[in-house]
Amino acid sequence: MRMSLVVIGLLFVAHTAAAAIEYEFRQSSRSDIEAIPTGEFSGRAVIDGDRLRVDFTGGNTYLPGTYMISTNGSRS
Repeated sequence: MRMSLVVIGLLFVAHTAAAAIEYEFRQSSRSDIEAIPTGEFSGRAVIDGDRLRVDFTGGNTYLPGTYMISTNGSRS
């Protein structure tokens, strides 16, 4: 009985530990129109359920240290 409670407890811990998704990205865009400059940025995103945070770490589109937070599943 005690061993089964330990296993169930570990399953709950493992389930909550793997809930968030984290990734790093790099994006660049360019246009055939000369007046529009090339845009580049890189960052790190963490998605946890309906919460999202994106930290921009470099590039010329957003200054490093800029971040975006969404708490409603990215609906706004």
